[in-house]
Amino acid sequence: MGRPIDTCESCGFNPWREVVHLSKSKSPEFLSAYKKLKLLVVNNRFRPGEQLQACNLADRVVAGITPVREALIRLAAEDLISCYPKRGYFAKVINSDELGELYYLAHALLRSILLRGDGRCCVTIAKPDATRTGTHSHRDPTALVLALEQLHEQIAIMYGGAEAAKVIRSYNFRTHAVRKIYVDQTQTFESVSDYVRTLVALLEADQRETVVSKLTQHFEAKVAQVHMLVKEVTAQAFSRQQGDYRLETIAEMAKPLLGPPVFFTEQA
Repeated sequence: MGRPIDTCESCGFNPWREVVHLSKSKSPEFLSAYKKLKLLVVNNRFRPGEQLQACNLADRVVAGITPVREALIRLAAEDLISCYPKRGYFAKVINSDELGELYYLAHALLRSILLRGDGRCCVTIAKPDATRTGTHSHRDPTALVLALEQLHEQIAIMYGGAEAAKVIRSYNFRTHAVRKIYVDQTQTFESVSDYVRTLVALLEADQRETVVSKLTQHFEAKVAQVHMLVKEVTAQAFSRQQGDYRLETIAEMAKPLLGPPVFFTEQA
């Protein structure tokens, strides 16, 4: 068996960060199954519409059937997989309308809180580490995806609070695989990298209207590629070898990262 999964090299997703909200009464076996399955789902490791059966997944995530079933229930509650009564659990089928709606909702929320929120007086913004977000000579799509996701989530925390951050975090998970494909394009990588740096500088200067304008441009650019992104993420999922979601396969591409990029710091 491969070693335990902490962070996925391919997508950069670290499921351990997301189990803190789960009930402390849940067993370690459940938490292990949950974080591994969430890693696989967010990283687009199941084929669209593929049935997810606890009995088949249990040995692959080294957990009992009951903890795996509980993990599937939680993932369905988070809208990361589909659940159909009397049929079971299935990997989601991404479509252009749903993706476009997710972009619209995320943009509307971020725009609203930026224009109306007061911000947290105890929080300041720090410049991103260029080595984490990538440069013209060094492309690291995984680091850039993480930087982009955290930036949007931190905007939600800073100007909208915990509930707004939950919405953006859910959006990040549900669109992570698509975002990876979007950022992996050479031309797009450069524009997103510049977008992250520019937004951080504008937030530091509290130029919210300009931030909103940049946000709008960013989301409009993604919406313009919705059909292509859906086609690519679907083709990527179907091109995988059957059984490619095995623990051994995922463990091979997992490695600890130095930590998430930091944009916001608490004032002393």
